[in-house]
Amino acid sequence: MTKHKNYKVTITVSKLKIGQCPETIRTKQIKWQTEMTKREIRALSQSPAFGADYVEIRVDIEGDPEGTNRTISPYFKGFSYW
Repeated sequence: MTKHKNYKVTITVSKLKIGQCPETIRTKQIKWQTEMTKREIRALSQSPAFGADYVEIRVDIEGDPEGTNRTISPYFKGFSYW
């Protein structure tokens, strides 16, 4: 049996509140840390549970270059980077 490497992952879920101002406000934020394999991270990014456009899911993975921001996007069915 092949052992898969686990990566430390921080997942942040925020409810987006879009108002009159050009900047989006993030409210009701929850954050947790876990360990996941690459396969689990890929499955998480494609989950239909995150299909609502008023929820933002940010995923920070151990070993990512500084400044990399991964967000699960319901429009791209996976990660979008910014």
